Amino acid sequence: MKIREIIGKYEIISILSGAGVSVLSDIPCYSGTQGIYNNDYKGFPIGGILTAGFYYRHQEVFLDYYFNVLKPQMENKTPNYLHRFAKKLADEGKLELCITQNIDTLYEQTGLQESRLCKIHGTYNKFICTSCGKETSVDNLGRSDCCKMVVKPKVVLYDENFDYLDFERYLSALQKSDLLIVMGTRLDIMAHKQNVTYFDGDIMLINNENIYLTTGNSIREWDYKLIDDFNNLENEFN
Repeated sequence: MKIREIIGKYEIISILSGAGVSVLSDIPCYSGTQGIYNNDYKGFPIGGILTAGFYYRHQEVFLDYYFNVLKPQMENKTPNYLHRFAKKLADEGKLELCITQNIDTLYEQTGLQESRLCKIHGTYNKFICTSCGKETSVDNLGRSDCCKMVVKPKVVLYDENFDYLDFERYLSALQKSDLLIVMGTRLDIMAHKQNVTYFDGDIMLINNENIYLTTGNSIREWDYKLIDDFNNLENEFN
């Protein structure tokens, strides 16, 4: 069955998407053989740089990497068919929530309304002033426009908790949905894997590799799986 035929059986659908969704838009993924975590920056592993602990210990290196490498990778990119799929589900009245682990702005660019989008890991181009704590724009020196102080990107770094309200929206959407579509992610973050494993409805995996859902003593099988390179799957969404 094509994806469109499967989703026709369900009334309320949520999506959990990861970095693989945006690879088609020329944004590099994080983990895996081609992920940026395999690289170093100024002698530091990138996986270690993108942690709250590193931000507070090595602020200059963190912000240098963020503004000169990570942020430019997100800019001037356009959505692909996987992002437009979420918008189409919303237009059809089937989408409860698209929960994305990505910090780019590609779902927004499709016109997907904020009420149907949960950016659980934040957004790359929003910043918090470390002096006054308010969201701020940033000057050409990487300082807050409000207080001219160092900023912190408004993203959830490793070893940080999710925003409480975002996580509540996430859990509420799962409780309402009868199908959860997981795509473009390895589910390396345990909270996401647990939420999928214990989801009450049916689960669909659309990915370039299989994921085994084993959490503690719980093992779950996917109700639907489509495993292939995303370059080969666009027709499945028609």
